[in-house]
Amino acid sequence: MASLKFGKAAGHDGLTKECLRYCHPVILVHLKLLFNMMAVHGYVPDDFGVGIVVPVLKDRSGDLCSADNYRPITLSSVISKVFEYCVLRKYDNMLNSDNLQFGFKQNSSCAYALFVLSQVVDYFISYSSSVYLASLDALKAFDRVNHAKLFDKLADRGLPGNIIKVLIDWYGKISVSVK
Repeated sequence: MASLKFGKAAGHDGLTKECLRYCHPVILVHLKLLFNMMAVHGYVPDDFGVGIVVPVLKDRSGDLCSADNYRPITLSSVISKVFEYCVLRKYDNMLNSDNLQFGFKQNSSCAYALFVLSQVVDYFISYSSSVYLASLDALKAFDRVNHAKLFDKLADRGLPGNIIKVLIDWYGKISVSVK
């Protein structure tokens, strides 16, 4: 729960991290029981897949009427986030990615990726070599992921079948409402 930040908006259930932080300690026992039962049965509550999408303005001086000037933020249930962090912590060693991937990794950023790219280009230019670059816009890549193959890859990495069942069930329940 320490990974969650204070002062964040609540999900559709109205709960925040502060609610869990200052609740009666027996709630943690109930959450542990819930999470263990989810893992055993490969089932998640329907509300775990519900999120509220809030558009956040990217550039105040840009076109306020353009959808491209907004990025969507999904407000999820804090209890589902706690479960997610529990799974990530327990199976972190099976969920790693290539060292050359910069996105969606702790202590990694776009700025670091650009720094590495500029250093590599500078190195080759300093030795009078030609530098050729190709880029790929993966903006909608996740929408096109074959999720069945993704779950197979998780199984190949040794993720327990009951956790994969939880993820499949969770993925099947994802629904959002736009605020």
